[in-house]
Amino acid sequence: MGCPEGEVMIAIDNCGQPCELDGSCVSSSNPTSSPTASPTASPTTSPTASPTASPTASPTHSCHSCTDEPTPWMNDNGYDCSTQWLIVSKCNKVNFWKRNKYCQYSCFVDDFGYEGDNCCV
Repeated sequence: MGCPEGEVMIAIDNCGQPCELDGSCVSSSNPTSSPTASPTASPTTSPTASPTASPTASPTHSCHSCTDEPTPWMNDNGYDCSTQWLIVSKCNKVNFWKRNKYCQYSCFVDDFGYEGDNCCV
């Protein structure tokens, strides 16, 4: 895009006076009319409602005690709930484990907790 004679490119697809590039333009001989209208009316006479007297209670997410019972197979084969590969692969993934909440505490601590659990750590 070319600019008309006496103007230069001041932005993409925008022509203007060369002084617009460095801010050296002198205001025109026709200044704006008187200042804009007065500010809005004075503030209201009645204050807004006061804040509550005391803070509201924070939501509580109380924890509960959780069991750490292994499955019968684990007991028969010498495994306990610290057996990491079982925790990772079974906790909240296998219906038999979910239904019985096996290794509930270990599953929760390792971020594989059962739905709704919030075990006290």
